[in-house]
Amino acid sequence: MPYSRTSYQNVQNETFAVNLQDEIPDNDPSRTQRDMLNDTNTKLFNSQLRIQIQPMSQQINVDDIQLVLQDQIDRKRNYEDESDLNESQIKEINYVKKQSIRKYQTKKQNRVMLSSTFVILMLASYFIASYFMSLRTFQSISGIVDTLGEIYSKGSCLSEVINAHRENVIQNSSLVLFWNKDIDSFETKFEFCQKQSQLYQKTRRNIPLPLNNLKSFINQIESETACNSIYNSSQEMSNKCIIAYNGILKKGLQNSLDYFLSQILEQNLQFRAIKHRTLQQLKDFIADSQVLDMVETLEFVMLDMLNLYKQKATDTTLDYYSQLLRDYLILFSCFIVIMVILIIVFSLSSYKKIKLHMLRTNMTLKILPLENLSQEKIQELKKFFQ
Repeated sequence: MPYSRTSYQNVQNETFAVNLQDEIPDNDPSRTQRDMLNDTNTKLFNSQLRIQIQPMSQQINVDDIQLVLQDQIDRKRNYEDESDLNESQIKEINYVKKQSIRKYQTKKQNRVMLSSTFVILMLASYFIASYFMSLRTFQSISGIVDTLGEIYSKGSCLSEVINAHRENVIQNSSLVLFWNKDIDSFETKFEFCQKQSQLYQKTRRNIPLPLNNLKSFINQIESETACNSIYNSSQEMSNKCIIAYNGILKKGLQNSLDYFLSQILEQNLQFRAIKHRTLQQLKDFIADSQVLDMVETLEFVMLDMLNLYKQKATDTTLDYYSQLLRDYLILFSCFIVIMVILIIVFSLSSYKKIKLHMLRTNMTLKILPLENLSQEKIQELKKFFQ
């Protein structure tokens, strides 16, 4: 319940009733200290305190004023009790008080430092977590792009090599690239496919993080159960897949593609080995059953497997980066919530404590007899309050 103005005046009267004018013999060694105490008492109760409290009473709670006044009264009474002690005892008491003040000051400094460190870490945690999330994204993005390129080039790469070989047979010559007449077209495409195949084998041994959920599917299509895994809803297509090209797909998708690539290379070497080709030889190369079987198997059986592989790889990659985006949004939301909580806690608790502490400090500085203190003591006092 707030204090009325009458209650407030009673607090002032009780404060001013403290009698510090005890008689002291002239030969008392504490005469100087009592004089300083009287000066302080005069400043405290007759001039400065009344001037400071009356305007402040309109702005602050009377409870706070009563608390500060009672604290000052207790200090003066303690100082009065000390005046009866000798000089050595006073020095010892002052030393103990200084030690207590230093301990209290150190405790408060450590408390403030820990609180500040906690707040700083809470604020910095968002940026630290964002950095590691971004680092994970940028480190994986280049690898997954290369892996997707290897997957997407599987079927088209082999088709280009087969087409380059058949164009050589149809035109009865070794074609070159149109922008560089010194580079053989078939050899360029074959080397590219071979390189992609080698990179894919390395990728299978170390699958990128975004494709971790695709491991089981990759193991299925690269095993003897590839046909049953892809065409599990169609028994007819599953049987065609099993018997296609003498059951080559039982060795797995990538092994089948590598085998086709080696067969096309062998056909092209045979074609190049004949310097003077007859029309019948060219017809035999065109109608070669192995090449035609490879084309049919690639077009009517393996194409569905490759398309499904591409689709699953793309969806898995998108799901991975979508999850990263959701994690980032959750992190940002947590950061905002923590900021709001810190602001509320500071507004309701810390700000009130700081305000009261500043009030006590200002009132203490107002009643101190600074003219009776040395410059050294004043600097120590300022350092303490800082």
